[in-house]
Amino acid sequence: MTDDVNNGECFVCGDSLDYGEMADHLRSCLDDAPPPSSRKTPSRGYLVGAKSDQRPDFWTYFLIPRSEQLVDLDQFLREAWVDCCGHLTAFRIKGQRFESHGGSSGPAHGTPTGSLAPKLFALLDDGEEFSFEYDFNQPTELSLKMIEECPYPDVEEFDDDHKIAWGKALMVAQNDEPEWTCVECGEPAEWVCKQCGIEGDGVMCEECAQDHEHDGEEFLPTANSPRVGMCRFGEAQGGLAEAAG
Repeated sequence: MTDDVNNGECFVCGDSLDYGEMADHLRSCLDDAPPPSSRKTPSRGYLVGAKSDQRPDFWTYFLIPRSEQLVDLDQFLREAWVDCCGHLTAFRIKGQRFESHGGSSGPAHGTPTGSLAPKLFALLDDGEEFSFEYDFNQPTELSLKMIEECPYPDVEEFDDDHKIAWGKALMVAQNDEPEWTCVECGEPAEWVCKQCGIEGDGVMCEECAQDHEHDGEEFLPTANSPRVGMCRFGEAQGGLAEAAG
């Protein structure tokens, strides 16, 4: 389990705020930030907020150029936050559904075709609320909102940990890393049993996980993502069986 804290960090100035407060803060903070020092950085973009429907303590705000396509937004959400093994995805915008055709081999990783081809400026207005679904069998669902157009900050002012980007998208705020607590002993936890999940009895320290009813191959590392403990998210970091071996 995690502590019930919903604050996060503004990566532009370092302030700590909750999800609702962060949108107003970023409007003014980005206006005051140093402008881009490189022509490779866009001058302006859409400020978008994203929040997990199932796990609302997980949220982020990011900038993405208005001329980018839905495929670029899809790929940013995958790589920055939710991708485990290239599942199908879908956006719902103004009552219309836009689906990807697969992760690793579909348009999300190559030339955009079909329903993810539209450019964002053709779909999104200020204040537009829309949704994103990752994996139709074990879905992770996000609620998104296009806040407004904002200037890009100078990305050279960001440290490496905060340059979470794909293409020209840039994460500018995110919820704090959860403080995971072992359900057995109360010590800091680092593993989640896929069978039990974070809402059940699946969050454990390494010692307690060794004695759990499910074997080490069912454990995934804790992560700052609404996809934590699901499918194969974070598996590339090594599972409990590998850590114990």
